Amino acid sequence: MVAIYTADQPKQQKESQFIAFSNDGGLTYTNYAGNPVVDIHKKDFRDPSVIWLEAQQYWLMTVAVPGEHKVQFYRSSNLKDWQLLSEFGDQGDVRKIWECPSLTPLNVDGDPAKKKWLLMISSGNQDAGTGMQYFTGDFDGKTFTNDNRPENQLFVDYGKTFYAAIPYNHLPNGRQTMIGWLTPFETPTSPWRGQMSIPRDLHLKTTPAGVRLYQQPAAVLQASLDKLPAAKKLQLKAQSIQSKELPLGSSNRFNTNTNWVDADFTIGTATDFGLKIAQDVVVGYNVAKQELYIKDGKDIQHVSVAPVANKIRLQVLLDKSTVEVFVNDGEKVLSTLIFPDKTATGLSVFAENGAVQLNALKGWNLDK
Repeated sequence: MVAIYTADQPKQQKESQFIAFSNDGGLTYTNYAGNPVVDIHKKDFRDPSVIWLEAQQYWLMTVAVPGEHKVQFYRSSNLKDWQLLSEFGDQGDVRKIWECPSLTPLNVDGDPAKKKWLLMISSGNQDAGTGMQYFTGDFDGKTFTNDNRPENQLFVDYGKTFYAAIPYNHLPNGRQTMIGWLTPFETPTSPWRGQMSIPRDLHLKTTPAGVRLYQQPAAVLQASLDKLPAAKKLQLKAQSIQSKELPLGSSNRFNTNTNWVDADFTIGTATDFGLKIAQDVVVGYNVAKQELYIKDGKDIQHVSVAPVANKIRLQVLLDKSTVEVFVNDGEKVLSTLIFPDKTATGLSVFAENGAVQLNALKGWNLDK
């Protein structure tokens, strides 16, 4: 096993890429005597992401030069000797440093004849908070070419906690799955500081605006949900919600703050509708603004998203202090941290100032 990592060298005031090898399955590692394997003598130069290119028969490293808002691409046939191929940078969002890059080939619309490359970089979100951006384009084995104009900004997650996500490679069935870091902002917690996100499957889909990233909770998780006992499952039939709040929990059913809900709505006369979780936290949709939002006290986070055939689908994962919302099959995702009192439980559907049609709702109680 070979580990490829950034070594910080404060005495030399630089960061370099090192490798280490393990002959006991990863229990112990030995640093390569020829380290560093990639060194450009800069203070900030980090986060190598390495994949195997079958067509070219070499390893490709994508690594960030944070302060210069760029990534570099290197090739190697043996993981020890690396050659610089090209650079990409100064496009998209350059308000914050660039870190934790990854380059992943994906089939567009599931069609193997339509391949694009997804370049993701940890930098900021639309509000210049903690977040990630992405680019789609072509990679010819040497150079990445952006599909969009240099000034276009595309974001992976529109909340203020999702960061440093890296996809796993060579998964079964060609699936591309990533796990991110739900990094805390101002947190009234101790000693814990953030956690990992739910695993997400990555898809590229054709839209009127161009090829865009869609994300879904990893498909492999569905098997675990299916195995839950009936008491931990909830399914509602279609019904109209008219200017009210419909509680879904009871003293022993869904009266927790560890729930997964998948709800499909058809827009009606209501100005706002959605879910209320953890007693006072609102995961809502404003019809006039075409905006998904999470409201937690005075804190409001939001993202613009249009209905699809006059419908809005919300997939909401609440895990005590984390909320991850996938809207319209993962067209947009908004993740954040909340800090409710441990007694602030409960789950409900709501509509304000009119009616909304709840087409279907499935829920899973993930407590214990």
